[in-house]
Amino acid sequence: MNDEAFRNHLVDITFKDSEEAIFKVNDDIPVIGKVDGNKLTIPDCCYKALSGDYYIISFLEQLEKYINNIPVNKDSSAPKIISYCVFRNQNIIDEILDKYSDKDIRFVHCFFIFSGVIRFNINNEKKSIWFGNCYFKGQLELSGELKRLSFMLSDFLGIVKFKIIKIYNIQFNDCVLNKSALFPGKLKKLSRDSLLSVESCIFKDMVKMQYFEYELDISFQKTEFLKDVYLDVVSKFLGKLVFVDVQFYGKANLSYSMFEKNVIFKNVAFKNNIDISYAEFLNVVDFSSSKFQKMIADNTKFHKDSIFEGTTFSNLVDFKYTTFKENSSLRAAHFIKGLNLARVNINNSAILDFHDAEVNNGNSYQISIKDKQETCRILKHESLKKNDTIKAVEFYKDECESHYQTLKWDSRDFFNKFILAFEKYVSNYGTSIFRSIVSLVLINIMFVVLTLLKPYLFTTCLFLLSIFIGYLSSFDKHSSILNKMVYFTFSIIISYVILKLGIFTYQIFDYLTFKSTRFLPIDGSKGVSFATLIHIAINATLVYEIIKSFRKYSRKL
Repeated sequence: MNDEAFRNHLVDITFKDSEEAIFKVNDDIPVIGKVDGNKLTIPDCCYKALSGDYYIISFLEQLEKYINNIPVNKDSSAPKIISYCVFRNQNIIDEILDKYSDKDIRFVHCFFIFSGVIRFNINNEKKSIWFGNCYFKGQLELSGELKRLSFMLSDFLGIVKFKIIKIYNIQFNDCVLNKSALFPGKLKKLSRDSLLSVESCIFKDMVKMQYFEYELDISFQKTEFLKDVYLDVVSKFLGKLVFVDVQFYGKANLSYSMFEKNVIFKNVAFKNNIDISYAEFLNVVDFSSSKFQKMIADNTKFHKDSIFEGTTFSNLVDFKYTTFKENSSLRAAHFIKGLNLARVNINNSAILDFHDAEVNNGNSYQISIKDKQETCRILKHESLKKNDTIKAVEFYKDECESHYQTLKWDSRDFFNKFILAFEKYVSNYGTSIFRSIVSLVLINIMFVVLTLLKPYLFTTCLFLLSIFIGYLSSFDKHSSILNKMVYFTFSIIISYVILKLGIFTYQIFDYLTFKSTRFLPIDGSKGVSFATLIHIAINATLVYEIIKSFRKYSRKL
């Protein structure tokens, strides 16, 4: 994605000598601000929030003189408002935090332009700091204790680093982070409701939460991650982790981490890989209505219910050695390139619900036939657990088809393959009533033709036809008399041979249908011919297939 897809935001700030400042907004033509002593003037531009007159603050007395003219600051009980200021050194930040440590502080339309690190080391768990329409150039480091820390409509041009911090609430709303967001320390909570909330923000570089414990509930809503997100490498999330209406354009890595509370990825688009291998979810995890480009779930452990309802998987999903200790709902999930459950671990008490799910294993070449068969067997078994016979029949049919494909005609599996081939073409493995009835009718019609019309009718007609062709050929006016005689004689000989073969075939069928009547050695019985026995056996088998097809939803699979 390019910057045109976002709201206007700063991507760079440069001071040229002491006379002007250059502000680069998105990829547009830079905005030139004029510096006159301690005053910075930014003209109207595409980024309306930038425009205005700002005061460059170098020491605390200068700031107090300026902000005391703001009416709201005359109320000693009100939050301290600091607006339209430019800060360029760490000392003034430390002095402000120390001077107003007993008050809530609000920075409005302020620039923090540092060549190095911007440190906010806060140590007052009863106070709040709020930033609105602020711009940070330099690495921003946040640490200490605080009741509430809020960033609204702010742009971060450098890395944002959360060191060890204890807080009740951290909020980012409609912010753009041009560089990485790093969490190289613990996030501790002041109360059971402590929350890190991010809404409608853009992360243009990677996000890392690794190696440490995070006690706060963490929530991302309507946010876009353009680069990779790492919530992995033995990280431990003690609070809830929520992603709603979020888009991941880079990779999302949650592997080797532990999640103690609920994890929610609702209506999330993973446009790249998401890796949850070796992760442990100790509570409910919900991926409802999300879209996955590719999910890697090797050795993942779901200790509580997992929800994948309405999800779409664009690539093969292989739950390789994944453990489901409790129920998993995959209702209306769509596995576009297949699902492999051959090596999944499912507790006996757990149920995998695939109601209305689409599993396109038939056209997938990434799964071996053996794995397809095992996957269908598990899907059938899970459907029977919840008494979903209709879905179980569908998976049973796919299981039989996969097994049929694994067998070979030129091996000791010949008869097993023959039986499955018969069931496949006669009744679609006992699931097609129409096909089984049509098979019964066609077999009986064929038997009548073979036994009553007799093959000799066909051979006789063939004999007469060959004689007639030979006779017509003898009148070819361009042929010599000798050629006519040879061709006519040859036609008679061939016709005679065909006739003898027809008579021989007739005698065999006649014996099978009428004369071989010694199969019922009961005195006084006329006996049953061999062909009749075959006919009866085939009819009985086909009737059984019809009954099985009619009972496909009530018979035991």
